[in-house]
Amino acid sequence: MSWMRRKLARARGSATALLSALSVLAVIGTALVGLSQAANASPATNESTVAVDAAAVAAAPSCVRVRHTVGNVTQTVYVKNNCHRTVSWLVKINGDDGPCKITRPGHEGKFKWTRFAAFQGIKWNCI
Repeated sequence: MSWMRRKLARARGSATALLSALSVLAVIGTALVGLSQAANASPATNESTVAVDAAAVAAAPSCVRVRHTVGNVTQTVYVKNNCHRTVSWLVKINGDDGPCKITRPGHEGKFKWTRFAAFQGIKWNCI
């Protein structure tokens, strides 16, 4: 009879170990599903377009469109000039400001910098 008790004890231990393993697998599976959903939700370019603060581009001419994107390593400001005249601008960054850029009518200028320096706006008519 003692061999039967030992077998039952081993079987109970195996069942407990199996249930523990299944619960760990369920947690891992849930985490993987969450990661795959997050990966599918992100844009293909790994960049997100950030709404540009109105105060940051307050003095922009009405015929200029400004777009700010933030990627994994860098961020970029795009300035599309729809005016009939040339516009000059520079990006104000926490620390050093970017160079003065000149964008001709119908063209788009851009300035790229590290993601970890804060965007503080754009200064217009820098020349």
